[in-house]
Amino acid sequence: MRERYIGLDGLRGVAALIVLLHHVGQNFGFPRVLPSGYLAVDFFFLLSGFVVSAAYEHRFADGPLPFFKKRLVRLVPTMWIGVLLGWSYFVWREGELFGGPLVAALLFMPLALDRFTIFMLNPVQWSLFFEMFANATHALCLWVLRTRALVILSLISFALLAVSAWYFGSVCAGDRGSTFLAGFPRVFTTYIAGMVIFRMLHRLPRFSIPSPFLILPAAIILAGAIEPKWLIELSTIALWPVLVIAGIQKPVMFPRLASWAGAISYPLYAVHVPALFLVETVLGPGIGPAIVATVTAVTLAAIVSILIERLLSKRRIDTSPSLI
Repeated sequence: MRERYIGLDGLRGVAALIVLLHHVGQNFGFPRVLPSGYLAVDFFFLLSGFVVSAAYEHRFADGPLPFFKKRLVRLVPTMWIGVLLGWSYFVWREGELFGGPLVAALLFMPLALDRFTIFMLNPVQWSLFFEMFANATHALCLWVLRTRALVILSLISFALLAVSAWYFGSVCAGDRGSTFLAGFPRVFTTYIAGMVIFRMLHRLPRFSIPSPFLILPAAIILAGAIEPKWLIELSTIALWPVLVIAGIQKPVMFPRLASWAGAISYPLYAVHVPALFLVETVLGPGIGPAIVATVTAVTLAAIVSILIERLLSKRRIDTSPSLI
């Protein structure tokens, strides 16, 4: 399995880097750098649906509790580190304890706040909330559905996502109180598509894309540069299953690099925003601080990755990035 999905590890690493650069651009005065970088989150949802199906779906008949325990141990501690870093930053900057938001974040309870996202201490936590909701739905009921029913559900979710994207002018939704409900069709559109890809893996046509690792950022760059933005973004999301299929089938030139990128992708996603907040507050905007922030976030993610890997290894939980 580790060899088989190493291409997905590399793609996950590229997607995490895209999200990082998107937020670097927004925070340090370069808003035109990957303005639609949030589409990489939809790619994460797709990967989650595929990987959870591959690694756990055959065990759901024994009950969902073992899966819930493993999923919580794998995902929650890393995000808690990001939450605590964000909380420390806000306490340092504002001089307030933010006890309510801290408890809510640690319990994964979204708050409808106008000034911040539904998880103010670490804004990216919104996507993990929806992913874990999709994981729970998968374990409780989606796994018993036929593939045809899953295809229909994914298409219905896509239609609802299209309505949301048209209404808000963008696919970017689910992270704030005003767009919270739109997060559900957003996650299920691609998550269920990932389930379908796994179910049909042995029937998929074999094809080769020269470099899916370059197509992923190129598609996101185009999505942010062409109007109408919401329609192009929907078309880009429709491309993600093709890249996943290519990532499964295409040999990887640098497997160790791809595996490392996959290993730090989730820690990078979980902790990069507090790191950017801190560097921006200390150094201000500009290209120099942006570079410092990027290096800081990647270094911090590498450290967190090592710590979490040791923690999971002690609990005898497989630490392969292909299972994230």
